[in-house]
Order: sequence, then structure tokens, then C-alpha cells
Amino acid sequence: MRQQRILLLQNVLTREQLIFNPMRARRPMPRTGSDAEFTKDELKRSMAACDFCESAYRQNTAEDALGRMETTLSYTAANAFKYDGWHTLVASRKHDPLALSEAELVDMFQLAFHWARRVHQRHPRFKFPQIIWDAMPKSGASQVHTHLQMTLSDKGYYAWRRSETPRPSTGLDTGDTSSRTCSTSTTRSTSRSSTTGPHSSPTWSVTRTRPHAVQTPKKDKEVLFLANEASHDMLRLLHRVIRLFLRDMAVFSFSMGMYLPSMDSHDGHRIPAICRLVFREPANQVRSDMSALELYMAPVIGIDRYLIMDLLRTALAS
Repeated sequence: MRQQRILLLQNVLTREQLIFNPMRARRPMPRTGSDAEFTKDELKRSMAACDFCESAYRQNTAEDALGRMETTLSYTAANAFKYDGWHTLVASRKHDPLALSEAELVDMFQLAFHWARRVHQRHPRFKFPQIIWDAMPKSGASQVHTHLQMTLSDKGYYAWRRSETPRPSTGLDTGDTSSRTCSTSTTRSTSRSSTTGPHSSPTWSVTRTRPHAVQTPKKDKEVLFLANEASHDMLRLLHRVIRLFLRDMAVFSFSMGMYLPSMDSHDGHRIPAICRLVFREPANQVRSDMSALELYMAPVIGIDRYLIMDLLRTALAS
């Protein structure tokens, strides 16, 4: 090949950049057997001595300062390896993170939201809720058993400094490219705050909750969700998209990050509920899906964002 077309994209809101080259998707990848069989074996092996399964979690996990919260489908546990003062673990009673029903997924998140409300009631200055979820070891999960990490911070969101809280004037999923840009203006409207002065800020208004293909993704298969609040509809869509990728793209590992609006309704830096879901490389692939390129340069992707958009559009229209 004498020529390759390489695009540099920048998200005008978050300042994230990526490099797009379709040839990257054609690189040879050494693998060990079937990804589906590898995942099935890992799930079976991990159940043998799982700390979070029904018969073991009361003995093998501790309670945090609020005590253990439980529903028929989920429970909380203290996190032994905290990265913030208020940090808990929310586990589903189902071991397999790839087989959750809609009700099981929704219940797990709603229990996490309940925990955050309890913390905020006790300590109002802690008001910035954030959730991460890694499914399967390829994503970085230390335990295969389904579990979320929920934190409540008093200093803002980890991903942005307060002065850099995302602004609604441009879309999180809009990339500034030399070729074409995907507009999502039909699914989101924005308005300016009625107040003026040094502490005033724009406010978000999301008219419909829909998934979007991220224009500057961390990895090829990344989806963005925006909503005014983390509603039941947003969680239903999250479950639907996970099932879609499992079924149609045969991916068996993912990572998710969710930023929720400030629990202080008068906070001038309130953002919408933002969820980013990225599907990882095959679990049986010997090569890591993270390298010095992603760590110290910029993500390089090989799958056209519009192919992901078409997949989402077709699936959600059915």
C-alpha cells in the first residue's frame, strides 16, 4: 500500500483527541481459541471460590460506615481498596456480568443511587456521584462477579477540574474533523442560565435519552448516553446496548464510567447524567488493548464511527 488516509480528530468540548486509520482494524491479532469459549470457561472457573456469591459475601465482605444495604437482587459492601473517602461496592446477586436481566441491572444502579443519597444526607458537601463498572478480567476487573464501584466526592468529578466542567454549548459526542461531523442537535437542546456574573454558568437540557457513537472514543467500540438524570429509561437503554453488542458484535468485556448530576440542585456546575460505555478487545487476545500509544499519545481507532452509529440506529429502531 502506497498511501493511507489518517485523520486527527479533536472533541471541541473535552479537548480529547484521537487518530483514525481504518488499517488499524486489519492488524493480525494472535489469539488462543474461541473468545466465547474462553469467556465461558473463565466464568465457570471464577464461581468456584467467589467472594461475592450468595453463599460467601456476608463472611468475605465487610460493611461500610452506612451498614450493608440490600435488595432482593443486589447488596453493598465496603471496598477494601478505596480511591475516595466515600467509596462503596455494589454487587449483583448474579455472578455473570454478561447475563444480567434488565431488572437486575436497574436494581444494582438504583441501589448505588440510594447509597449516594444516604451519604449526601449525612455529609452535604459530598455531592458529586460517579460510578465505574468493569466486566470481566480483560477490562481490569479484579473479580469476575458483577459489581459496580460507587463514589461520592466533595471536590468535583475526577475527569474534569471544576473550571473545566463540560459546557453545553457544544456536544460531548461531536468531533471537529477535516471531513464530516455528526450533529446530535435533534436529541438535545441547551439554554443559558438566567443569571449573570462570575458564578453563572450554562445549564443542560437533554430532550431525549439516546445512545451516541462517541466521536473521540477511548477505544473503537464506545457509546455515549446523555440524560437530564440517570432515569430508568437511561438504564434500560444501557442494558439494551450491552445486549446488542454481545449479540451482534460478540464482545465479552466492557468498561463503563458514569457521571451523575451534582446532588446540590443549586450547584452552578450541574451536568447531565453522562455514561460512557466502551467494549474491550477479545479476552482471548494475547495482545493488550492498551499500549504506550493510548497512554501517552492519543487513542488510535480503526472502526468508522458511522458504522457504530448505524448499528445503534438499526437496533434501537427495531
